[in-house]
Amino acid sequence: MLYLLLCVSIIAETLKNICNNHFGKNILHTTADSILFNAVSGFGAFLFLLLTTKDLHISGYSFRMAVVFALITAAANYLSLRAVATGSMAISSLFVYLGGMMIPVIFGVLYYHQPVSIYQIFGCIFMIASFVLNISFQEKYKLTPKWLFFAAGSFCMWGFTGICQQLHQNSPYAHELNGFLIYSFLIMNLFFLLIYFFLRKKDAAKHAYSVRSKSSVYVLTAGIFIGLVYQVNLYLSG
Repeated sequence: MLYLLLCVSIIAETLKNICNNHFGKNILHTTADSILFNAVSGFGAFLFLLLTTKDLHISGYSFRMAVVFALITAAANYLSLRAVATGSMAISSLFVYLGGMMIPVIFGVLYYHQPVSIYQIFGCIFMIASFVLNISFQEKYKLTPKWLFFAAGSFCMWGFTGICQQLHQNSPYAHELNGFLIYSFLIMNLFFLLIYFFLRKKDAAKHAYSVRSKSSVYVLTAGIFIGLVYQVNLYLSG
């Protein structure tokens, strides 16, 4: 069952990254575009989680963790999107996977004294090898300082999201998983909309993405995959 859920998580994450790659390179021309994209996809995730959850009641601990998780995830989503837009999707995605795997594993070993499985070791080695090979074969992509900033930032932020998931799922409130995610996405979306409100007039003529465009259907669909990824990953982290 765990391996099936892991496969579902990987497939959903891949589909999400394909969508991010398309929009990041072809449609999202400004910071405001990226922020609005994250808000719309986050709304899709919020709806998915809302429709699959019966109990919305959560404890004060879960709510505080939801606030922290929302802010970190908002930063991770934005940095990942900018990394894909300024460099290779394959290499940027590997940064996301490496950060999301290595940092929580190291935290789990140091804080919870969890044993490192052979699968985690092979997974990290495989991703590092893939990263090196991608750099070797994709010579057309220059590792610019701008891309490196976004990629390194997404590496750290996705790692921190994994730590948040571990902290919550190893607490007495692990059963509030869905409620924790719903409030996280609600706070995250409000945060994105607040930022967009202040950025929307900057470079207004260059904006290429609008909520009213037909592409928003695909963005909402990507959001559903995002909701599924978080739901499965949070369950697995417990």
